[in-house]
Amino acid sequence: MSSSQNLMDLEVNQSVYDVLQGYDVGDVIGKGSYSVVRKVTDKKTKKNFAVKVIRKDALQDNLKYVQQEIRIMTDVSVGHPNILTLYKAYETDEFFLLLTDLAEGGELYDCVCAKGQFNEAVVKCIIRQLVSAVAYIHKNGIVHRDLKPENVLLECRDDYTNLWIADFGLANILNEESRGVLHTMCGTPGYMAPECIRQLGHAQPVDLWSIGVITYLLIAGFAPFERQTPALEMRAVLKSDYTFPSDVFQNISDECKNFIKSCLVQNPNDRITAEDALRHPFLKE
Repeated sequence: MSSSQNLMDLEVNQSVYDVLQGYDVGDVIGKGSYSVVRKVTDKKTKKNFAVKVIRKDALQDNLKYVQQEIRIMTDVSVGHPNILTLYKAYETDEFFLLLTDLAEGGELYDCVCAKGQFNEAVVKCIIRQLVSAVAYIHKNGIVHRDLKPENVLLECRDDYTNLWIADFGLANILNEESRGVLHTMCGTPGYMAPECIRQLGHAQPVDLWSIGVITYLLIAGFAPFERQTPALEMRAVLKSDYTFPSDVFQNISDECKNFIKSCLVQNPNDRITAEDALRHPFLKE
């Protein structure tokens, strides 16, 4: 069955509406290869939410990632204002349904595409929220592993004062079983830390590398390791092959550039931690 057929089935399957009978089901606001996201409104409170409807038989090998995402978001999403809240998770024979905050502002990625570059004050506001959320999940033994603008959502369009980290599908828990180290290569090449590419074991420092890439991207309008192919991007990451072009960074503070450098350190043991990042002069309030 094709993904388009799967999506069509999501539109009409009665079991989905049976689960959501307490909500007015609105428009489709997003689609993925195995999911549809709709706006829904609680009939009693009139509060708006988003519901992600995921078809199980389209997941195939990705089923474990959805189950892991539900477990992690159930544990941490209500504990920090900059993590997308999972209010309820439903499961039927055919579907998972995840009821979350409604991000009416869309993805940070869309804002990057529209604006190109952000001024330093706005970047500081955005990154401080992300680092605060990352510090919280790290404190709870979780590593996100796929931080990028596509996984950062805005509550309202062009309002950068309330952001949510979303998509914990590649996140994992550091526990006794993992011995505090993960080995699966995952993430998006341009944002992936060198130790993840090398598959020699990685942990929470990979998220700070991604934070450094995002900071650079917001300032410059392009990513530090942006190349023509993913393979070339990964090669650039492994060599720390990036610069601060003077025409882009001439009016950017030394504190901002130092923050980026502190995140983009090859050795994860020497990389800045999330807690220390919050105290960095660039982010310090």
